[in-house]
Amino acid sequence: MVLGLLLEAENEDLLLAEQQQEQLWQQQQQEEIRRQQQLLESVGAAAAADVAAGMAAAAAAAAEARDKEAAKRKQGGQETSSSSSSSSSSSSKKFRVYVDLPTDAEIANLLLQKKKQLLVAKYASQQQQQTEKETRRLVALPD
Repeated sequence: MVLGLLLEAENEDLLLAEQQQEQLWQQQQQEEIRRQQQLLESVGAAAAADVAAGMAAAAAAAAEARDKEAAKRKQGGQETSSSSSSSSSSSSKKFRVYVDLPTDAEIANLLLQKKKQLLVAKYASQQQQQTEKETRRLVALPD
């Protein structure tokens, strides 16, 4: 009986020690979460400041570019009107390229050749394909 009481006391002590360790672990986890939240908040504030600074720099660059464009337009307006009219007339012309288009017969012939090649590649053996290539090469040679 005394032995049973001693075992119960030891079990209670072990249970109490485990509960204390669990509470300590939970406190450490909560502190870690708080530290991470503070870090994220500080990084967020710094990032917001960086974004604001970047936007201000971009706005300044855009204003500078507008000023340069305005200065170029003013200088361009002071040039003679004849040179500006000749450049505007050349820029208004569209660039056209005239190329000979293949006829319907040529297109049909090319399609037929491509279909033949695909069929041969699909159904003929390598040796048959090689023989056909050699035959075509020999036929194409002048007699």
